[in-house]
Amino acid sequence: MRVKDEEKRQQIRDAAVRLINEMGFAGASMSKIAKAAGVSPATIYLYFENKEHMVQSLYLELKAGLLQGMMAGTDQEATIKGKLRRAWRNFHALLISRPEIYRFCEQFYNSPYIRALPPEKIDRIYSPMAAVFAAAEAQGLIRPLPFAVAFTSVFGPLGLVMKLGPQNGVPSTPEELDTLFDMAWRSVAA
Repeated sequence: MRVKDEEKRQQIRDAAVRLINEMGFAGASMSKIAKAAGVSPATIYLYFENKEHMVQSLYLELKAGLLQGMMAGTDQEATIKGKLRRAWRNFHALLISRPEIYRFCEQFYNSPYIRALPPEKIDRIYSPMAAVFAAAEAQGLIRPLPFAVAFTSVFGPLGLVMKLGPQNGVPSTPEELDTLFDMAWRSVAA
């Protein structure tokens, strides 16, 4: 039995994300991913049962990292709105520094692969953020909304605006970002 190597897994992950972003799920075959990662196709199967398992595992890993990055430093904020503003700024920084992760997650979210994921796995990833929204609702700061609606209303606009790119006047100064956050906040505020 061959030993798993975290560096090889990282190579496979990076190659899969890059190729899936370039070619889509159908175009990024396991053999193409293996070639791009510099490993044999059999090596991929040491880490993943099949392509569906690989894609779902990568999504859960990347999405968890994205959400953890968004939550970084939010515990230092005194108010719930401050926590969400910090998470929003962190999300902006992540979109700029790691756009390939966001593109992969968005593509996954719009694919049939997501329907095969147990909802509790996704809920676990979002649970720290869901707790912030639940506290906001309990304090009467936001209207009673399903978490997915509240989260998408606050963070979705930033993702959509960032897709437009700098050539379309994407907000970049702290003042512009605060204005966009305030607009998103008003969409859920009580």
